[in-house]
Amino acid sequence: MGTFYLLVSFILFQAVNTSTMAAAKTYTANQWRGEYLDKKHGLIYIKAHPKGKLSLSYNFTMTVKNLLTKNQYRITQTFDDLDRPPSKVWKLPSGKYTFITITIIDNRGVSREGTPNGTFKRFLIKSRRLSNLGKLTLKVKKRNHLKVNIKMIKNSYIEPRVKAKNSYITEVINGYNGIPQLIMRRAQTNRPDQKRYQEKNDLRAIITHKYIINMRYKLNLFRHNYYAKQMMGVIEAADNDLRQCYKDRLEFQPKLKGKIKFLFIKAQSSGSLKSLKHGGGTLSSPKMLNCLFYKLAALTFPANRNMIGELIFDFRTTEK
Repeated sequence: MGTFYLLVSFILFQAVNTSTMAAAKTYTANQWRGEYLDKKHGLIYIKAHPKGKLSLSYNFTMTVKNLLTKNQYRITQTFDDLDRPPSKVWKLPSGKYTFITITIIDNRGVSREGTPNGTFKRFLIKSRRLSNLGKLTLKVKKRNHLKVNIKMIKNSYIEPRVKAKNSYITEVINGYNGIPQLIMRRAQTNRPDQKRYQEKNDLRAIITHKYIINMRYKLNLFRHNYYAKQMMGVIEAADNDLRQCYKDRLEFQPKLKGKIKFLFIKAQSSGSLKSLKHGGGTLSSPKMLNCLFYKLAALTFPANRNMIGELIFDFRTTEK
């Protein structure tokens, strides 16, 4: 009889474990822009530096996994100036994480991957704390492989000097051992308008789910349209970031829609869009235009040759 109960327990455990694995998903991490931080979330930043053939203009993508939920998160950013505060801070659920891969695509469209080892493979994200993940150095090791090195460096995050009397981060910590590096002077985790903020968030969620956001784009390279497919692949990979510019403005302009045109010259040497400028359109939102401009300027495309082109976005919402 004892053996029977033990067998049933084992089967139940296996079923639950399989269900948890099946529920694991992959998400795009959200950039933190100073909004209220609840108990279930923390923040991270990492300073990245290229070596050898890699250029400062390249984007790299980190894929990390929450060891408890098994959910994976993708974080895409550019290399940082090591002497300045971090350009981006990312918001993720609290917990223990591990690096899965770090990927970079060079200006010829070649993708390379690597993973840090040892002490710096796993890190912590603590409730309402900012984890400093140190300095990430990437170097081409083999044809399709990256040498990934992480070294802890002193904190470079600076508490913003704003009119608000509080900070929603309690401290900056070493992301690998949890040791505090900076205690926030204005730390206050329960602000007076927390309830109102939550109500606004709930309302925003309801509105978001009532509509389907449509973003279409058309690329014209004129006499070089042979290379359009390669460039579209880079734009499609950045779809979530570009779409987010529209989502953010819909909170303030629910009826916002229309087309935006960009004109550019793609540089062969760097693969970036130089001379990027607004070419007109029917969508009127300077803040959204700026958001798209900086997202596009950060992209790196396969550097086949210098090309003149235009990129037209068409943003719409349709009711479900």
